[in-house]
Amino acid sequence: MKVIYKVTNKESEEVYIGATSKTLEERKKDHLKKSKKGKSYAFQNAIATYGADAFKWEQIDTAITTDELAKKEKEYILEYNSKEEGYNSDSGGGIQKTVYQYDIITGELVDSYSNLTISGAVVGLNKQDLSKICLSVNKVCKGFY
Repeated sequence: MKVIYKVTNKESEEVYIGATSKTLEERKKDHLKKSKKGKSYAFQNAIATYGADAFKWEQIDTAITTDELAKKEKEYILEYNSKEEGYNSDSGGGIQKTVYQYDIITGELVDSYSNLTISGAVVGLNKQDLSKICLSVNKVCKGFY
């Protein structure tokens, strides 16, 4: 089962919305580990600053497919406004979805990749930057869309 979760700063009430195919407890451990490594993401920085006990973790929804999970993550980020007023750095939905690469001139399918990490490596971008491009209005990157 895939999970949508919400993490709330108990003091400021700022929210982080996440999606995972792991259990909530496993994902929480991942976030806590990353917060100790000095990652530059707002949510990991907040955990490092306030401590793990300053946050309430809860499962708020489930999904069966990865596409459903991605859609729900985007919806909850909008609902809680957690990109603008919380800890989410993007609009969500970039979860292990197949990425299709098309030639911008011919419109022909060039290739497909199983996730953003692999496709990003091919075009020389990290998955966060490629996710932002895929979610943008024109969706164009290095001559492909």
